[in-house]
Amino acid sequence: MNYYLTKTKLVRRVLCLACSITLTHTSFAEDYEFQSQFNDQSSVSYTGQTLRLSLIKGLKGFMNSVNRQAFNGSEKSAMSSLESYFAYNSQTKKKGKYILKGSKPHKITAKGLDGNSLAIEEGKLMNSIYSSTPSKNLKEKIAGNDPESLFELKGWASNQVAGVSLSGLNYDNNNDSVVEPDDLVKAFFTVWAENTQKAPFALPYESETIKPAYITESGLDLTQLTEKFLHGAVVFSQIANDYLSYDTPGKGINADNTKASESKSGRVKNYTALEHHWDEAFGYFGVARNFLDYKDEDHKSSKSIDTNKDGKISIHTEKSLGSFSKNASRFDFISEEICKQSGSSQCQPLTLSEDIYNAFYQGRKLITEKTAGYQSQLEELSDIIVTNIEKTIAATTIHYINVTLQEMDQFGTDEYKFISHSKFWSEMKGFAMAFQFNRRSLLSPAEFDTLHELMRDQPVLMSESASDIAGYKTDLKQALDILVKAFGFDPKVANKL
Repeated sequence: MNYYLTKTKLVRRVLCLACSITLTHTSFAEDYEFQSQFNDQSSVSYTGQTLRLSLIKGLKGFMNSVNRQAFNGSEKSAMSSLESYFAYNSQTKKKGKYILKGSKPHKITAKGLDGNSLAIEEGKLMNSIYSSTPSKNLKEKIAGNDPESLFELKGWASNQVAGVSLSGLNYDNNNDSVVEPDDLVKAFFTVWAENTQKAPFALPYESETIKPAYITESGLDLTQLTEKFLHGAVVFSQIANDYLSYDTPGKGINADNTKASESKSGRVKNYTALEHHWDEAFGYFGVARNFLDYKDEDHKSSKSIDTNKDGKISIHTEKSLGSFSKNASRFDFISEEICKQSGSSQCQPLTLSEDIYNAFYQGRKLITEKTAGYQSQLEELSDIIVTNIEKTIAATTIHYINVTLQEMDQFGTDEYKFISHSKFWSEMKGFAMAFQFNRRSLLSPAEFDTLHELMRDQPVLMSESASDIAGYKTDLKQALDILVKAFGFDPKVANKL
């Protein structure tokens, strides 16, 4: 069963897992290209989504690049540097070596199927990705800010990050006393900025001191937590609760499909509002438009196909930037290998990436052709997309539960690495926070709460008692079981992801 949140109440409804629609088989789907109804130009546009994916990627790279006591600036300037990614403004007047603006490099790279580097077609600067609106950023689109309404954060019961209380941070300046998603981001930023001014720390069971500013003494990897949380609170939230939603008149796939959209300045666009909403969701999924030409192993490895043979890769059409799209291909590939090795005809590999792309393609085709009764079919296709992206998130969370347990099994040996343990746990926790940003979640509110009670808000480290360590391992296995049952995974596959 699914829990679907409307404006007034929580309504149980059966999610469309076996819809009346038969998805177009891979061999019949085509590239994600659709001509405008109003001229001979392309009607596909999602540059703002590409920009936000690049901001998350850039923020991750920056946070990972700084060691303790190695940042060339104060704690305040460190905080400003992080916020220049989150609240990006291409025309910002702020000064500082690490402040991101339109004239700074985006640092996105590309490689072909042979592994050799290829140039980015649009150029090297942030403005080459998007320059029309200077203040398109992550902060404006995080849950609670778009639409601007209270969104009380769930899944972080301790209400603090490494001693920084979430209460009173009030990142959105609304003085509402409610802890919202952007407050958790601010807490991650605050601790990271503080760590840039602190000395590296030693652990009794590690031969080397811990230098990265993104690693806390309590075992949090602030980079991974920030990146994964933003993929949930911005990217998944926008896909599931905005662009592909259908519970609000005039919003999501209830948008107009009869006339060309206009900008605030009156410029007529090449697409309808509905076409654009669907494309923006596709943009957040973040795949090259010729996705079906890729093998799973190439796509998960971030390789690109130079479709027009110009020796360059276009960020907007030939580059896959999406975390969810890569992870879908990753776990499709892994599950297929697991089933091959099992030799069992009962083992069912995942087909997440194919199902998501085909639903996007078929939905866009219906929107363009305006087939009779297409609106109800769009709702079913929307459910297929959102469900399979959420299953991708669940599969990724399961993977990091597994590797966290494997790292904990190394306690007391030379194989154990504190930084690896912090990274794996933080990826697990960061991805698991995403389920709250889907009103159609397969995970009930009670299951979500239990999942995070079991995971806790920081890892159990080697310094804890043997009984605490054993108890936490049991809790993580129970968390895995919750996800396996909620999302219908084959246990034989899930335990090896």
